[in-house]
Amino acid sequence: MHRRMSRWRAYGAGLALWIGALVGLSVWMPGGALADPQVHRVRQGDTLTRIARRYGVQVREIQNANGLGRRSRLAVGQELLIPGDEPIDGQTLASMRERRARGRAAATAERLGVGTTRGAQNLLVDPPPRRWVRAAGRGRLQGTLLFPVPRGWWGRGWGSGRGGYHLAVDMPGPSGSPVRAAERGLVVYADNGVRGYGNFVMIVHPNGWVTAYAHNSRFRVTAGQKVRRGERIADLGSTGISRGPHVHFMLMHDGEHCDPTPLFRPSARHRGGRRVRAPAVRWRDRQPESIRCLPRSARPFPRGEDAVDRDEDVESGEGEDGSIASGGGSRRPAASERASTRSAASSGGDSTSGGGGDATGGAAGAGGDGAGSSPAGGGSTTTPSAAAASPSEGAAP
Repeated sequence: MHRRMSRWRAYGAGLALWIGALVGLSVWMPGGALADPQVHRVRQGDTLTRIARRYGVQVREIQNANGLGRRSRLAVGQELLIPGDEPIDGQTLASMRERRARGRAAATAERLGVGTTRGAQNLLVDPPPRRWVRAAGRGRLQGTLLFPVPRGWWGRGWGSGRGGYHLAVDMPGPSGSPVRAAERGLVVYADNGVRGYGNFVMIVHPNGWVTAYAHNSRFRVTAGQKVRRGERIADLGSTGISRGPHVHFMLMHDGEHCDPTPLFRPSARHRGGRRVRAPAVRWRDRQPESIRCLPRSARPFPRGEDAVDRDEDVESGEGEDGSIASGGGSRRPAASERASTRSAASSGGDSTSGGGGDATGGAAGAGGDGAGSSPAGGGSTTTPSAAAASPSEGAAP
C-alpha cells in the first residue's frame, strides 16, 4: 500500500511539472524558497491568495520571500517577489531583497536630489527642503529621540569645548557596535564627503528635524532609504577626525543645532551607569524651553592649537548635567549670520572622497571630538571666515 501511494505521488509531481511547462506557470516544489523570481506590483483589490493563484505558487512562499506575516497588509504599488522554478537558500533571497531595496532607494535619491555632499553641507545651516520632509513620512512623532548607541554611553555634551563650540553630543562605545536611527525618517546622506566627519549619515524626519551621525566605520543604509526608529543605520567607528570609537550626534531644527539631551529615551548615562541630569521633555509642537538651539555661526570653531581641548576631560566642560559653560541658546540667528554661514559653506569643495569639501563653517572641527576618557577636542580646525584658507587645517591632531 505504501509503495502504491509513493508511486501515485511521483506520478502526480511529474504531471504537475508537465502541465506547468505547457502553460508557462511557475510550479512550487517542496524544499523552501524558490529562485529566479518575478516582481509583482500590487494593484487595487489584490490579495496574497489571488496573487499566489495567478503565479501558481503558494501563499506561504510569497510571504517567506517578502518577509510578510499572516496579518501583513498589502499596499497599492508595493512590489512583491514571486518565487520561480529552482530552490535557493535564504542568503541568496536576502541578497535579492537588499538589491531591490537599494534600487528603490537610488531611484528615490535621484528623484529628490538627496545623497550629495553639497546637500549635506547645506543641512548643517539651513532647514531641509519641504519635499524631503514630505518624503520622510507622515504622522505625528513621539517627540523624543532614541539614544542611538545602545551599547554606548555619554561622552561629551552640547555646548562644551572652548567657547562652547561643540554643538553636539559624543557617544563612545565598542567599535563595530550598532548605531541606530534616533527616529524614523528618510536617509538623505550616507557618504564620507563632508570633511572631518568620516562616514557620515544624515536623516530628515517627518517633523522637519535632522539628525546626524558621524565617524561610523560602516554604513548599513543608503541615501533615499526610509528607516524606522531604532533601525540599524551604521556600525560605530572612528573615521574622519576622531580620537576613538564614538558617534558625534547632532540634532538640527530650522537650521539651528539643538541640545538633544532632554529628549533621549532611555536617558543618557555615563559609562559607570550614572544618569546624566537633564529634564525629560517631549518636543511635539512648540520648542520646550529646556531645549537650547543655536546657529552654527554663533559658536565658531577655535583655530590652531586652541582647537584641541587638551585640558578638558570628555565629561568635563559641561558638568554632570551637560549644561553649557558659556550661555544659553537663542531661537533664531540674525539674517547676516545665516547668510555668512551659508557663504562659508558654499566656499568649500563638493567632493565625495573622505578628504572632500569643507563642511559648513569649518565643520571638520566638530568631527575632532574625544571619546572614552581621553582628552576631547576639535582637532585643528578653521573658523567660518577661514574655511578654505589653508588645506592643512582640519587635519587630525
